[in-house]
Amino acid sequence: MIISNEFYNSWKMPPKAATEILQSTIRSNGRMRKYLEGSVVKAEDIKGKIISVESGNLILKLDDGFVVAHANNGFIIGSLELYSIYSISVMESAIIYECESDVINLSDENEISNAAHKYLTWVMSCLSVRMYILASTDAYLKIKFTLEWLNYSPAIYKESITLIKFICDRTRLSKAHVHMVLKQLKEGGYIEVNNGYLIEIVKKIPDKF
Repeated sequence: MIISNEFYNSWKMPPKAATEILQSTIRSNGRMRKYLEGSVVKAEDIKGKIISVESGNLILKLDDGFVVAHANNGFIIGSLELYSIYSISVMESAIIYECESDVINLSDENEISNAAHKYLTWVMSCLSVRMYILASTDAYLKIKFTLEWLNYSPAIYKESITLIKFICDRTRLSKAHVHMVLKQLKEGGYIEVNNGYLIEIVKKIPDKF
């Protein structure tokens, strides 16, 4: 499966008009909260809530620590998601607004329900591709995908998380196998890595190993 640059660009940019409507609704019906860098927000703390991320960077995890998504400005977290989030790790101090999820889910205003539908369609599109790849038995495809995922992520991820950890936390592959593949890619001049951190993808990564 070949993933285009357009996919990564659309993945990190939720539908603008729909997001703005949802953000405005959440702000006017909820309250502001601040999450400090390094803190962890448990699922029970946001149960029944829907969250608008206004700034910062958050990592969404399942109960075994498996990373399912990143969230920054413009992302909506809560009942619009299709998986059960166990915790949120605060990668970079964030400001969020939260309100009861029923404000969105039970709204009888067409503008809000249409915005929620458009946002959910975007989530489903991104998630279907991601889960298809991460459920694959093709280890190289998983490594290639998460390597490109990191490359398209905000700079703080490349600066704060080693390449091997980033991939292992999102694929459940062994460090030894990931290291072997990355070594070959580095020697082939496809990626630049310094002290374990990805600097950049130098040239298009091969579709097959």
